[in-house]
Amino acid sequence: MKNFYEALSPIADPAELVRDHHFVAAPADWLIVMTDVKDSTKAIQTGRYKQVNVVGAAGIIAATNAMERRDFPYVFGGDGATFLVPPEKTEAVSRSLQYVQDISRKHFNLDLRVMIMPVKAIHDAGKSLRIAKLELSKNNYQAMFAGGGIDYAESLMKSGKGNYSLPKTNPAGSIEGLECRWNPVPSQHGEILTILIKMRPSAKEPSIRYERILREILAIAPHAAPVTLGNLQAAWPPADVWIEARMLARGYLGRLFQMLKAMAITGLAALAIKARKNDTASQVYRYLFQLTQNTDYLKFDDCLRMLLDVTAEQKRQITSILEKSFANGESFFGMHASTEALMTCFIQSLEKHFHFVDGGDGGYTIAALQLKKQISAAI
Repeated sequence: MKNFYEALSPIADPAELVRDHHFVAAPADWLIVMTDVKDSTKAIQTGRYKQVNVVGAAGIIAATNAMERRDFPYVFGGDGATFLVPPEKTEAVSRSLQYVQDISRKHFNLDLRVMIMPVKAIHDAGKSLRIAKLELSKNNYQAMFAGGGIDYAESLMKSGKGNYSLPKTNPAGSIEGLECRWNPVPSQHGEILTILIKMRPSAKEPSIRYERILREILAIAPHAAPVTLGNLQAAWPPADVWIEARMLARGYLGRLFQMLKAMAITGLAALAIKARKNDTASQVYRYLFQLTQNTDYLKFDDCLRMLLDVTAEQKRQITSILEKSFANGESFFGMHASTEALMTCFIQSLEKHFHFVDGGDGGYTIAALQLKKQISAAI
């Protein structure tokens, strides 16, 4: 039997990803799980942004494996994630997240904070949590969260209020499918912009305002996806494969074997990509094309998140839109520019794969600092 998320009709047009009528209420008996890497800004300032990304994505991957790879709503935030799980999978997901916590501390000295709470607690607080999903390609979707419930849950996690910490159980899980085999993806147009937009609490009809800004930005930069066939390079060796090895394998010999295996696979893949990348009838082309579709560069979780590859003029126009909306008292925003995007991959099969993207040099985490500064100044 399909769960509520699997049964949702997907959104076809990315410009409609914030429209109210696409969203349905999350079941009260499901649980909301929120993770983030503590002190991620400090880690990023020392050049460890790829490690932060991988730990943030690993929670989603571990939960997916604990869910026996059933679809469920999740969104990646750069240094963490938010997702919903059904009550019967609470123990399995909790154990899998403790497993990620343990390996993250052991191998990278990164502390993954986890909060798990019933959706009912959000309803009881007078908040709403509604879910939609955007179709990226066949059987591959990106979840959207609306209603204010995410903001409320995040405030509880950051403040430590409520008894919603991860239950202590025996860690047991798998992050099978995690791959870190693509080198940073360079901008084709000039810069990769990481953008966060949040409507002010006083804004009337926020979904309409979000959609207006989204459409304005997409009209300025209609071909701004950060990962395309044009900049997806078959570079070898993969610079961050050691991170994958440390996450997936135990012991020195296990990690060495994992790294050598990944190096061999990526070497063969690089040759195949160079030979068949432009052959539209090949499996190589079909996989790479689907990869470019299955990135989470547009998403919404009570905050509109975008990762766009833009020219200097497009950046100027987008910045003008954001500054005007801020000056008019409509919204807050955070923005970070870099020359590349980072990609962490979750591969379940040749047809089922998802690729988490973030801006280089800290992307979402750095953009969030500007957003939080604007919000704090307005309080």
